[in-house]
Amino acid sequence: MRTWAETAERVRATRKTSEKSAIVADYLRSLHDDDLAIATVFLSGRAFPECDLRNTGLGWAAIS
Repeated sequence: MRTWAETAERVRATRKTSEKSAIVADYLRSLHDDDLAIATVFLSGRAFPECDLRNTGLGWAAIS
């Protein structure tokens, strides 16, 4: 989780889309297959796919 958080911080810290893509690509390449799906969910910012009608019921106030 620490590496994910560091990656997310590095993505936030740059404005360049190409640099953001390179940071995420490097991170994803470092993961084992089992962790890849979980990491992409966290990086997408969505707990469920768009076609899934479920939601977490949490607002930004509760998360922060």
